[in-house]
Amino acid sequence: MGKYISLGKYNKNFKYIILYIIIALFNNSLSGINYYTGFNELRLIDNNKFSKFSIIHQIFSCYLGTFLLSAIFYIFENQKIKKVPNKSDDNSRDSSRSRNPSSHIILIHKDIIKQASKRKSFLFFLLIIFFWILEEQVIEKYNCTLSHLDFWMFELLIIAYLNSKIFLIQIYKHHLFVLFLSLFPILFKIITIFLAYIGNEDIIYIKNNRWYLIPIGLIIYFPLITLKSYVIIKLKWYMDLKYISPNKL
Repeated sequence: MGKYISLGKYNKNFKYIILYIIIALFNNSLSGINYYTGFNELRLIDNNKFSKFSIIHQIFSCYLGTFLLSAIFYIFENQKIKKVPNKSDDNSRDSSRSRNPSSHIILIHKDIIKQASKRKSFLFFLLIIFFWILEEQVIEKYNCTLSHLDFWMFELLIIAYLNSKIFLIQIYKHHLFVLFLSLFPILFKIITIFLAYIGNEDIIYIKNNRWYLIPIGLIIYFPLITLKSYVIIKLKWYMDLKYISPNKL
């Protein structure tokens, strides 16, 4: 039986996936884990006052924790880089100077242009980080307010489109087939909304039959997932093409 069913070879990088799952469960259980109030809430610390302030909780456990850990990892990363000598850069620098003795002269106007471009790129980088945090907060509040209206499957289409445009990656037929299959959960989402009406769930668009909030919510949701998809692709662009490490990011 082992010839046909196996777990495959263990990859050393699997430990990061397992570590992420453990940390994510621990972090979410601090404020309480529940799925649309359908189950009993799981919480490590029984403190209702702490769980009510979700933004305060995220600032300390998510953003501040990520900043401190990444700062520590970034220091170790730089120490490893310094230990490895880069002889190719020194050789190329010496050869360029031998071919052109005036290459070491820095022109003032070129230096100003470089500094201005670096400043603009850094400000744009901060803008992407700001949009990253903004869309996460808004989408989370959207999911809590307009439950069952998170049509995440359209996000896969937007990411595939932006990925092909920014990275010039061709979309093949098997990619289109997978994207087509990902649209089937739309039917289950519609059934879930219908069942929520039958069950008279405590959702804002079900109270007093405010059905008009459904199209309004979808109009709000699609720009949000478009912004989220653009942020994801842009972060990938910074890491893959600008060689910015995840710790520095």
